[in-house]
Amino acid sequence: MRLYGVIEAFRNGKLPSNKQIDETLIYLRQHSPVDIHKLSPDGQKLISDARDIIETARLMVQQKNADEIFQNFVHHTSGADLSRGKVDGDVIPVSKEDAKQDGQQGK
Repeated sequence: MRLYGVIEAFRNGKLPSNKQIDETLIYLRQHSPVDIHKLSPDGQKLISDARDIIETARLMVQQKNADEIFQNFVHHTSGADLSRGKVDGDVIPVSKEDAKQDGQQGK
């Protein structure tokens, strides 16, 4: 049911907060979909490795997206008018020099 809620939120253009991501990743790490004790040693290693990956993803969200900048970026750009970068349906050409100037301005 939790996964269905996440999918519906994505369909409606909403992204989870860092707190929601953290809670979900903790839940995934702690709740195996299979009985680990019934798995072979290789299967147990696979579950252990998957848990390590989930924990790494959790730490990445906490450290690299602490201010939820990714969610803000998606929110603010989801309604962007892409037609403004085109003339008569074609992409406006940008020279190498213009791109360098834009890059310098962005610093």
